[in-house]
Amino acid sequence: MNKWYLGDGVYVESDGHDLVLTSENGIDVLDRIVLDDSTYEALLHYVAELTRQRKQQRLEMNDE
Repeated sequence: MNKWYLGDGVYVESDGHDLVLTSENGIDVLDRIVLDDSTYEALLHYVAELTRQRKQQRLEMNDE
């Protein structure tokens, strides 16, 4: 799969095995993070929990 721009200079792509995140300044790759399957799953779990918490906070704000 091709490299995708996520925003704020961050890109994501797959190397066929792992998920590779890079930060770039338009010319150079500044940082590179490789996520194996278990780390990727942990990230998905974190995002799901964060999303749940934010929804709960919005509901609580609407109840006030």
